[in-house]
Amino acid sequence: MTPARVDAAVLGGAAARREPGLITRAVLLAFSLSVPIDSLRVPGLGLAVEGAALALLLAAVVTVASSGIWRPIPPAMLALLAFAAWTAVTLLWAHDLPPALERVLTNVSLVAIVLVAWQLVRTPLDLRLILAGFVLGAGLVALGAWRSFLAGITHVEATYGSGTSIDEARYSALGFDPNDMGLTLAIGLVMAGYLGLTGTGRWRQLWLAYLPLALSAVALSGSRGAAFAAAFAVAAVLWWMARRNRRAFLLAMALLVAGGALVWLRTPETWERIFTVRQQLAGGSLGERLPIWRAGWELFLAHPLAGVGVGGFQSAVARGLGYAIVAHNTPLSVAAEAGLVGLVLFYGAVAKIAWDGLGAPRADRNLVLGLLATWFIGTASLTWENRKTTWLVLLIGAAVHGLGRDRAPAEDP
Repeated sequence: MTPARVDAAVLGGAAARREPGLITRAVLLAFSLSVPIDSLRVPGLGLAVEGAALALLLAAVVTVASSGIWRPIPPAMLALLAFAAWTAVTLLWAHDLPPALERVLTNVSLVAIVLVAWQLVRTPLDLRLILAGFVLGAGLVALGAWRSFLAGITHVEATYGSGTSIDEARYSALGFDPNDMGLTLAIGLVMAGYLGLTGTGRWRQLWLAYLPLALSAVALSGSRGAAFAAAFAVAAVLWWMARRNRRAFLLAMALLVAGGALVWLRTPETWERIFTVRQQLAGGSLGERLPIWRAGWELFLAHPLAGVGVGGFQSAVARGLGYAIVAHNTPLSVAAEAGLVGLVLFYGAVAKIAWDGLGAPRADRNLVLGLLATWFIGTASLTWENRKTTWLVLLIGAAVHGLGRDRAPAEDP
């Protein structure tokens, strides 16, 4: 018996003895749901999100105490822990301490959440609860984008007030940047496809119904980067469907076409903005990102090993660009701020999770590689190394490998 199967057998026995119960599973669902919605502009939501994280910690303490088993931390998570520690070390040469300290605290909280959640995701149902919560939360975000559209509130008007001179027909859920919202929804596409294709419960159609809702909201966002990520995610899910269930494939295709056509008929400007990606690649500035990337690359070349310090990208590039701005590229942001050391630690964890995913059963392999690829495409134009969704994706990848055994289709929560 392989070590992975021994671990699975031990955990299976422990799970049987501890009987997780509804409360622990409800905490997992609530925490995962809180991840995609934490930027929504809703009174009291911030307190609820913090409460979900606290409940996660308490549930992990109770689970470990009742089962008597502390799950060993896998190599990928050890690399993430080392990355968080390294960013704290970079405080020694960071130039702008207030944002640097804020980022270090964010990284510490993120790695703590991942390590705590790792102790709870011990069974296939636990994993499905994480996926289900995220998809439900992302569905609320997509509905928020449609609410903004139907109310005629563009992202610019929601951010800067009505009457703003910038005329740009992009819509997002209140509190969200359109690009961040689009990638969040794209990542949910992979999870929804997995839940819909591997589950046997009554909610199977609900997961597949997320596909047109999310894709239409991505179109409303007008985000070119998110459109790339969503296109990959949708293509991957449709490919899985074509191989497993032709009827579901045809239904999904019809719903996706209907959702996309609805957005085109109601607000063609958003699709038109997405379609300008060809001109941007041919000779444009990629949404004014090329000057930022050049400045960031020069910054990395000037400090290749240790970087300029966590949280220092904006102030460092401001000297050359004349304005402070984030990298709009996660690998570049990590490299410029944390140097080669940070880059190897962070993307070493990503690579390890991808490598482990290659050895998983087909459905699980599709989930892990689909999530990582969608995330990687989307973060090529976003700074997401300190976003909860990024770390949740890595947790899911590690959890799939940690279960260490084939899983039959499970009932949906």
